[in-house]
Amino acid sequence: ASHELRTPLTVMRTAIDVTLAKPSPTARQLTDTAVRVRRSIDRAESMVEALLTLAVSDQGKLSTEFSDLATWAEDAIDAAAPEIERLDLHVDASLDPAETAGDPQLLERMIWNLVDNAVRHNEPGGWIRLRTGGSDTGVYLEIANSGPFIPDDAVPSLFEPFRRVEARTGVRDGVGLGLSIARSVVTAHRATVTARSQPAGGLDISVVIPRG
Repeated sequence: ASHELRTPLTVMRTAIDVTLAKPSPTARQLTDTAVRVRRSIDRAESMVEALLTLAVSDQGKLSTEFSDLATWAEDAIDAAAPEIERLDLHVDASLDPAETAGDPQLLERMIWNLVDNAVRHNEPGGWIRLRTGGSDTGVYLEIANSGPFIPDDAVPSLFEPFRRVEARTGVRDGVGLGLSIARSVVTAHRATVTARSQPAGGLDISVVIPRG
């Protein structure tokens, strides 16, 4: 965490120092500095929020309310709509009711992270497939996405904090905590998460939460 937070702090310090070193910075230069600093603050804030979520989930002290995974999934897709549109992604969502007892804030964050992961690590013109539903034994959420190929032996490491597979992303705009938070929330709810690489590229992730 210290290493990851050092990056946005360094960017902010450098941007400010460079601007202060100019005898008479222009309005454009001041604006550019402000934009860089704001972007770095947003990144640091996202990381702190993610770390707090991970800490709460790892403690296992959950509130218990009835939640519908389908509702959270729909909200997550709506929140990601601007990036989905920018990448021209095709979303195939079949969201049947998936009511379960659990911590609504953590379940919402888990699903948001899974959808964000599917969008962030996709490719222009790609696709996302999202399913929710239930049975007598439990409820499930399944999400799959197109994207660069991921070796099978690299998939488990994606659920470790601050781990990324650079070859699949091509970017480093995430904080490397999305899937580790998802796994922590799943564990706290005595659920299971499985992930597998797809031959044509991308990931296929399934979460199953047992009833009772």
